[in-house]
Amino acid sequence: MVTRRTRTLVVGLLLGIAALLAYANSFSVPFLLDDWATIQENPQLRRVWPLTAALTPPENTGVGGRPIANVVFVLNYALTGDSLAGYHAGNLLIHFAAALVLFGLVRRTLALSDRAGPRRGLAPDWLAAGVAALWMLHPLQTQSVTYISQRTESLMGLLYLTTLYAFLRSVTGGTRWRLATVAACALGMGTKEGMVTAPVAVLLFDRWFVAGSMAAAWRLRRGLYLGLAATWLILPYLMSGLTGRGVGFGAGLTPWNYALLELDAITRYLGLGLWPGKLVFDYGIDLAPPGGHTVVAAAVVLGMLALALAGWRGRRPVGFCAAWFLLTLAPTSSVVPIPLQPIAENRVYLPLAGLMAAGVLALGRLRPREALAALGLAATAAGSLTFARNATYGSEITLWRDTLAKTTRNSRAHNNLGYSLFYRHGRVVEARAEYEAALAINPDFGDAHLNLAAALGSLGSHDAAVQHARRATELNPRSEYATFNLGVGLTYTGNLPAATTAMERAIQLRPTYAEAQSALALLYGRQNRNSEALTRAELALRLKPTLSEPRLTMGLAHLQEGRIAAAQALLEDYVHREPAQADGPYLLGLCHLKQGRTAEAIAALETAVRLNPQHKGAVNALAQARAARTP
Repeated sequence: MVTRRTRTLVVGLLLGIAALLAYANSFSVPFLLDDWATIQENPQLRRVWPLTAALTPPENTGVGGRPIANVVFVLNYALTGDSLAGYHAGNLLIHFAAALVLFGLVRRTLALSDRAGPRRGLAPDWLAAGVAALWMLHPLQTQSVTYISQRTESLMGLLYLTTLYAFLRSVTGGTRWRLATVAACALGMGTKEGMVTAPVAVLLFDRWFVAGSMAAAWRLRRGLYLGLAATWLILPYLMSGLTGRGVGFGAGLTPWNYALLELDAITRYLGLGLWPGKLVFDYGIDLAPPGGHTVVAAAVVLGMLALALAGWRGRRPVGFCAAWFLLTLAPTSSVVPIPLQPIAENRVYLPLAGLMAAGVLALGRLRPREALAALGLAATAAGSLTFARNATYGSEITLWRDTLAKTTRNSRAHNNLGYSLFYRHGRVVEARAEYEAALAINPDFGDAHLNLAAALGSLGSHDAAVQHARRATELNPRSEYATFNLGVGLTYTGNLPAATTAMERAIQLRPTYAEAQSALALLYGRQNRNSEALTRAELALRLKPTLSEPRLTMGLAHLQEGRIAAAQALLEDYVHREPAQADGPYLLGLCHLKQGRTAEAIAALETAVRLNPQHKGAVNALAQARAARTP
């Protein structure tokens, strides 16, 4: 006879194989959007100890105010370094673990009473396996699994499910499982704010499947619920002082208008859960205002609410599935505005479990062979669609073009496609067209003005670049990047005092901005403020030792002050790091001239002129060196 332990091992093995097959092509998906700030540019990610560093992530990242998520990223880095495959493996492992917990939760729930499952049909083990498989393999989950920084969603989902599973075990398992329930809930609160509904979910689950009434649940487990309620205190503590999230009642969208938008969003999520035919990576901010279709959306949402209320009376599992869907969406899809991201598919990570459970329970009423065949076909189809969706993630350009094909008026997608074309692939002309397309849709899009300024500057249109950079600073006066770009543009137009003021402002906004410190050092050097230039350049190198420009600035300052040997060492280092830049060999040539080494000076200056024939300083110095060599 096959034991339950054996069936569990078989289910776990099958789920693991299915997860690997569905996500086999996701391990090389590049860093996207928030991944750069959350992972690549997160200084706390590379410090496992002291633990306080890992528990205080930078506020301006996707893990700001989410210390547990940051700690998990820190551990991932400690194990695999900056390996893309390592981060993707970590995400998939979390998703797989969540599927296993969901399997255990559904199986134990179905075993509670005959009301929780059909008397005839598939056994609870196979029904639970079906729910876990469909939920795990559904292509709607790719945004929470394949997009690395959305690990915050899947990790929170794992802890949310673990909270319910531990609660269910605590009914017969005693104090240790109650402690595990509260601990999982507390960890979830430190992972993402969507965990806020978990204590309510436990209470509803208790009333629906265990205690039978709210009064009985409170009477039997008052201490547990007080412990769960105490975990709510974690959220205001972690969120206090956070800025830049774009969430809240003062963020530019009224609660009423946001609620109307979310009616459409919830209906969309429901439709994608049932038929994932048009997945979108980023819906953007240029959404059509609520219209006549909102009435239909409201009817759908009210229908789900009615289903939940009907299930409440009869303690029917399908009612809990509907309540679960609405409850887990409530933090992001109710009245608290999130103007910068009104719709996001990662938010369906947990709600999808309710939809899959309802569907599998309906299939479970078929004869066992028919039910297994239907579940097998559905899981295979879901896994195939997930594999296909992950192929779209394989390139930033492919992903953003897919997004634009499905959301034609999406200024943010145009801007992000331009960013990828420009900064990742050097295709400046194409990038410029995308930025201009973004501004045609949304003329007040600060980031598009900022990026267009950078593109125009690289194309030599410095006056136009300054105009767009200035507009970006007007729209986002607290943006150090916009202010930095304004300084760069002003430098190229020759307005050094105004450029210096802009760079100083960028550093006021973010003192650890190494590139701005480096640019300011160069500006000081060009104005013969050598002492200040050296100080800024040294600070820039301490902040970011991989920068090359501070070495050039320090070399120039030492050269102007007559410290030739120090200048030469720095300039040789710069030339080694930046062999394609003309300024390095030019200044190195001047060093050689100061030392009377004419032949070496000529060689360095010839290199500078070859790299940049328009470099007037190098051309003149080379002519002087050759004249000095002539008898």
